[in-house]
Amino acid sequence: MITRRLGRTGFEVSALGLGCFQFTGEYDIHPDLSEELMDFAMESPINIFDTASMYGFGESEEIVARGAFKHPDKRCYVSTKIGYLHDRTVTRAKGYAAYQDPKEIKRAVKHSLWISRKEQLDMCMIHEPDWDCWGFDYETGDSVILSTLEELKKEGYIANIGLGSTEYVKSAKLIDTGRIDCALVAGGISLIARPIFDYLIPAAKRHDCGILAGAGFGMGNKFLVSKRREELNELLDSGDEVQVNTGRKLQKIYDLSDELGMDMFELALRYILAFDDIHTHCAGAREAGHIKANLAYAEKGPLDMEIVDKIHAIQDEFVIPQDYNMMGLFGKPPGFLSD
Repeated sequence: MITRRLGRTGFEVSALGLGCFQFTGEYDIHPDLSEELMDFAMESPINIFDTASMYGFGESEEIVARGAFKHPDKRCYVSTKIGYLHDRTVTRAKGYAAYQDPKEIKRAVKHSLWISRKEQLDMCMIHEPDWDCWGFDYETGDSVILSTLEELKKEGYIANIGLGSTEYVKSAKLIDTGRIDCALVAGGISLIARPIFDYLIPAAKRHDCGILAGAGFGMGNKFLVSKRREELNELLDSGDEVQVNTGRKLQKIYDLSDELGMDMFELALRYILAFDDIHTHCAGAREAGHIKANLAYAEKGPLDMEIVDKIHAIQDEFVIPQDYNMMGLFGKPPGFLSD
């Protein structure tokens, strides 16, 4: 397994990580299966796990913590996120006021800390930092959330402050303040687009910010996890330029997949592994078999640059005339609940 230094965190992480969003009761995954999945992952070369306080309304953090507790000899790195304070976390009784209340922010962070059974969080990321309720000055980073996390970092509760987002421009601005240690971007790179390189990667390189990629399979979108040629007319006949050009890209990506004899998962995973500036790809899974397959693909190594260039030619041939991400293009991932 390739390992890479996660920017200025100094963590040496596996290039393939595990995204822990979808193996909770929110997705109707049996607790025994979740435990089996984490056991398999902990016994594998994977050493970085991405979760959040809102994933499964807290269950994902608990599952990851129990997995780590059962395997004390393995040094693993966990990124968790603070956010969704108004509806999916321990601060929900305070509503939107929690985003501007240091007491409630500390409550949420310490709740994650206690669930994680650690004295210090490896990475605490601000979830959806583009939301207005955080009150950021994006030129300076000044905000209640960032100053509170910096205080908690000084006190030793947090090792690194990060961002977790589906948005790239505002995240890049925050990285350029020099106050961010690492960032996870969901949907910033896939087989059909690579907007993460427009703003965020250059900012990360300027500040040695660690980069985690998520949603490389389009958040489970049906068109990106399997070749659904018979359903492409949903996009091609939509009359919407973004959808039509997405369908055209997919046609050519499917052709390339056939030519190479790779399924869509292998092609996407090894494509993302080809970029040294993406330190780890936290691919999601719902069962141990998914992780086993991803590990087998990762062991084959990154795609040859000749193939990467072919993918980029397809991406660039059909322009999508707007900034977008997988959530904006395809909607919320299947199974996602919000109350």
